Amino acid sequence: MLIAENLTKEFPRRGGDLDILRGVSFQLAPGRSLAVMGPSGCGKSTLLNILGTLEPPTSGRVTIDGEDPFRLAPQALARFRNRRIGFVFQEHHLLPHLTALENVLLPSLARKDSGDMSGKAVELLGRVGLSDRRDHFPAEMSGGERQRAAIARALLLGPAIVLADEPTGNLDRRTAGEIADLLSELPRADQVALVVVTHSETLAARFDRTCELIDGALVDKAAAQV
Repeated sequence: MLIAENLTKEFPRRGGDLDILRGVSFQLAPGRSLAVMGPSGCGKSTLLNILGTLEPPTSGRVTIDGEDPFRLAPQALARFRNRRIGFVFQEHHLLPHLTALENVLLPSLARKDSGDMSGKAVELLGRVGLSDRRDHFPAEMSGGERQRAAIARALLLGPAIVLADEPTGNLDRRTAGEIADLLSELPRADQVALVVVTHSETLAARFDRTCELIDGALVDKAAAQV
């Protein structure tokens, strides 16, 4: 379960603080998905960074499976993030000198008790349609294939939540549709809570709930259109 309670985020600036998030609250159970929409600069990526424990809120609370990660010491927080949160970004962030298989295995390198996860990595690559590309380097793969590898990497350690920031933003329509298919299957197949930030109405329609960030507040899409 992912729970956000009254999250605020302020950035200091000359002339007064800039309020980016104002009292954002929601709950997302395993197996469910949420799309967050809104114009550029409205705070979507900031919200995702807070949910992913990459930066703290100014106030409010995030709990993941009942634990507040921001109460952890820095090293413990890094371990928590590695084990419990999967990330998919607009840019795939694959390392160019590693094969698809080696890139998928990267999260396990920071986890001493993970053992050999090659079998799971191979399984995940097959699941995202890359069985025949596992020994290829990113430069030898298409944009859609690189994003598929990034999704497999996000799932390697069995996270509780997956966060995706504009995951189809750099892809053509057909490839974006294929990635949307993969993402929409994740919550129920892996029992993860999925949060996707997107500008795409088509992608957002694939998920259980769509909200918009309006003036720093998270509003259900249906309510925002009334």
